[in-house]
Amino acid sequence: MNILIIENEVYLAQKIVSRLLDDGHLCDFVESANVNLDKDYDIVLLSTSLPSTQCKEIIKKYKQNAIILLLVSYISDETVTDPIKEGAKDYIMKPFIMDELVRKIYHYKEWQSAKKELATLRSYLEFNLHDVNISNIQLTHDFPLLVETNSPKMADKIVFEISR
Repeated sequence: MNILIIENEVYLAQKIVSRLLDDGHLCDFVESANVNLDKDYDIVLLSTSLPSTQCKEIIKKYKQNAIILLLVSYISDETVTDPIKEGAKDYIMKPFIMDELVRKIYHYKEWQSAKKELATLRSYLEFNLHDVNISNIQLTHDFPLLVETNSPKMADKIVFEISR
């Protein structure tokens, strides 16, 4: 994974970079968000000790394609609630155990992968079942459910519509 670390505590940032490099990731580290960042990243570790306007800019820039995890010194609306509303995924309190940060990174990467896979499967189902017309069928869902039809596609569409 390609990881950006924006942290003004140099010692902490170096420790994070060292651990993530040992795990085989590519890491870029900057002390301030004022640096021109034009690369794409999978993960952004963002310190909320930076000015809130800089945090908002970083979140806005990376929230579509990257998982943003906040590195916070204290919990408040400004350091946690507002950035999560803006698009950050989670936070971790400083000081933290490095294994916990790595666990969060892998958790959110797996979550993002599962989310993409689910979207692909939904798209595939809609494509596969788009030609099946069930508009004239009254969908009631008393259980146990019994669907009687000669068309497996129609049964699938009915079941997926009810489950939706």
